[in-house]
Amino acid sequence: MRVALRRLRSALVVFRRAVPREITAWHGEEMRWLASAMAPARDWDVLLTIEPFAIAALTRRYGKLLRQGESIGRMSSEESHQLRIACKKFRYALEFFDTLPGCKGVGHLLGHLKNFQECLGIINDASLITPLLTRLLVGVEDRDTLLCAGAVMR
Repeated sequence: MRVALRRLRSALVVFRRAVPREITAWHGEEMRWLASAMAPARDWDVLLTIEPFAIAALTRRYGKLLRQGESIGRMSSEESHQLRIACKKFRYALEFFDTLPGCKGVGHLLGHLKNFQECLGIINDASLITPLLTRLLVGVEDRDTLLCAGAVMR
């Protein structure tokens, strides 16, 4: 919940020019208050149980990710998309647990995982180009338009 609040507060900052301050100010203050109210519970939780849980959860997610990625060279676009989703879930788990004392070593992995996830996203986007352009070009007879679309599809 703290991570979700942090992300939501960041989103408010990113979109502050699009959303009037009088709308976001109250929400920002309430979210800041809620995050600080949850801090003691998180601290006790970390002290008592979260580190072993975090290690087990990350190990499970990582194993699943490795199994899914074993055949990356032979994946269909749908399988590649599912691998990207698994990467995203693993990354979110890493981000959540990265602040724990026993999980400090995961931070460097986040950068690599984000880059890999971005590559999978590009592959997924590329797999959508041909079907989208094919539907878009139904009935188009302009030679230049068709040539450009063909070049994009290559």
